Amino acid sequence: MLFQNYKAPTAAGTTITLDRPYLHLGWDNTIELPKGWRINAGMRFSPKGDVGNFRLLKSHEVSWLWCR
Repeated sequence: MLFQNYKAPTAAGTTITLDRPYLHLGWDNTIELPKGWRINAGMRFSPKGDVGNFRLLKSHEVSWLWCR
């Protein structure tokens, strides 16, 4: 978790206070199957928050990969 509290200029010429904490959750898992097959599963989640000098909107990603 990252927390910051500072003011930054915007393109409109105003100032925005970046004081919303940012949290990034991630999960990765690989399952070995018979005959050399594998399943890779991953998940990422980030709620709204401030990162560096910009405001992040909620994002999430889920991915599956079958490979041999």
